[in-house]
Amino acid sequence: APIASSGFFFSLIYIVLGRLISAIDPIFLAALGIGHRIEALAYSACEGYAIGAATCVGIWLGADEEQKARHTATTAARIAIATLLPVSILTLLFAPFAASFFSSGDIHVATAATNYLRIVALVFPVMAIDSVYEGSLTGAQRTLPALVATVIGSFLRIPLALCLIPYFGVNGVWIAIAATTLFKAPAKYFAFRTADIRLSSSGTTRRSLALSPSSAG
Repeated sequence: APIASSGFFFSLIYIVLGRLISAIDPIFLAALGIGHRIEALAYSACEGYAIGAATCVGIWLGADEEQKARHTATTAARIAIATLLPVSILTLLFAPFAASFFSSGDIHVATAATNYLRIVALVFPVMAIDSVYEGSLTGAQRTLPALVATVIGSFLRIPLALCLIPYFGVNGVWIAIAATTLFKAPAKYFAFRTADIRLSSSGTTRRSLALSPSSAG
């Protein structure tokens, strides 16, 4: 339920952001769509690391190896950062070319998409941390903290965008989208590091059952 709720709320926030962007100029919705299409490369990589972290953390906790589970999350985060750094640099360098390719020659859409890509590319490594620790929390069966961080971080995009639009125009929306990632990633990292993930271990559950009076004989 928390994972499904997270996806629903995330989509709802983008509906509101879409209204804000459309109020500035409808062409910027096309720029956002182009940005998402190109950003999907980084997002797909992050999703892969999230699934991998969830699987490995769950396996180690199932073997009653809490420290190895925590170490796995740390290692996954480091590898994910190392992977997303080059993607971030390439996006910064080639954003104008990629945006122009998908915008069919519309310079206004291409410029807005380029600005979007360059702003969000700065937080790709942070997005990697966000994804890895969300996956780690899922593997540890601690999905509620990830949901809370996602909901709060996504919701903050709306008031932040409203504050920035008068100064930066549509770029204020792009900045709000990127900036809230800087909140979600540390929140999920802290939640995983402080959570009592031992209770998620199937090994612990098996030992509890083995020691219970009802299991004797």
